[in-house]
Amino acid sequence: MIWFTIKFFCAFIISFLLLSINVSKKPLFYHLKDLIGPLGSDISESVSRSFDRTVDKSSDLGKSLFDNSAPKGNSKALKAKRDKIQEDIKASEQKRLDQVIEKD
Repeated sequence: MIWFTIKFFCAFIISFLLLSINVSKKPLFYHLKDLIGPLGSDISESVSRSFDRTVDKSSDLGKSLFDNSAPKGNSKALKAKRDKIQEDIKASEQKRLDQVIEKD
């Protein structure tokens, strides 16, 4: 991961330096921009829209996962079910479970 980051910054610095070279009193970046013309702005808009859609879909997915994680049904019914399960555990079983937990 660190090696990837170092390579990224090296590539960025080299690209920045190359695009900053003056050709005919203008940086090379401006010449490339003039050459590409409206295609560059179209690509930029397309990427921006795609990014916005991705963020919206991720947000919706996160909300639906969070909403689906809440327990369904009546909380009183869940409490009654839990109490019934606890009643079913006998005292001897409870002691044995406590011993197992204490060993670990």
